[in-house]
Amino acid sequence: MGSSESKHFQYTGGEGVYDEDLRSYKPVAPNDVKTVEIDPSVKEIGKRAFWRCKNLKYIVIPEGVQAVGEYAFQECEKLSTVTLPTTIKQIKEGAFRHCKRLRSIAIPEGVEVVDNGIFSSCDNLVHVKLPSTLKKIESYVFYECKSMQMIKVPEGTEVIGEGAFSYCDRLKVVELPPSVKKIGRVAFDKCDSLTRVTLPLVSHVFEYDLFKDKKSLTKIIFSSCPSELQTEPVEGNTPLHLCVIKDYPSAFVAHFVERYPSVLKQRNTLGQTPLHLCLFNKVSVDVTKVIFDAWPEAVSATDELSKTPLDYWREK
Repeated sequence: MGSSESKHFQYTGGEGVYDEDLRSYKPVAPNDVKTVEIDPSVKEIGKRAFWRCKNLKYIVIPEGVQAVGEYAFQECEKLSTVTLPTTIKQIKEGAFRHCKRLRSIAIPEGVEVVDNGIFSSCDNLVHVKLPSTLKKIESYVFYECKSMQMIKVPEGTEVIGEGAFSYCDRLKVVELPPSVKKIGRVAFDKCDSLTRVTLPLVSHVFEYDLFKDKKSLTKIIFSSCPSELQTEPVEGNTPLHLCVIKDYPSAFVAHFVERYPSVLKQRNTLGQTPLHLCLFNKVSVDVTKVIFDAWPEAVSATDELSKTPLDYWREK
């Protein structure tokens, strides 16, 4: 398994085990280890192998290692430098979770999936280089990475998981490629510093509250737009109706209306235009102005109750 001397440890394999007496997991390495050498024979860093080794400051994983196991370095609170080899193909769930001093990391080419919560609560993580081979970012990968300000996801990535960037409260710029087909729920929840987002116009943008309350968002770019929207109505509402109901920022609404002006005249199942909902729901003045300026004639449009948008405003 390994040996310990003067707080140096040579890792030859194995994973942490649950200690019934301590009612906690016990890593392979001693908790007070400071330096680690990984034996050339190792192909995978085992599950919880270095869990809570709180004095470990850096780790160099040598060529030949193909995987980092679940929670392998979780709560290594002083770990600030991680070097991964080109042979790595898999980094498993929670591998570097709660490594609060980790500032940057480069994930090698060949990795296709960034697993659940790998970097969650890495408070000081600023720079992440994602590989061009990436296909999927799983759930809560960067949850509570409070120092991250920018993330660029490479072309070829198809899935952004639930809560992937949630509670990254300093995140300002997000760039998602046209290849993304699915964006999970609350992917950007509590990212209250977002100013610029580039993303493909997929149905999940409207179905989930991805940009609700993102008042700081001033620029939105659609990295890909279908010639016609292929979204199904949600509870009888079209995409623009949903933007209004969810109080999306005016920058998003303006860019969407500019790209698809026909959405202004679409009705929901109650015969209401988006402007009806603006005045019925007391949506922000900025969003209401965007929709009114794009189609002023909407003020006289009537719904199935023969009411105009102004009728709802007067009632409110």
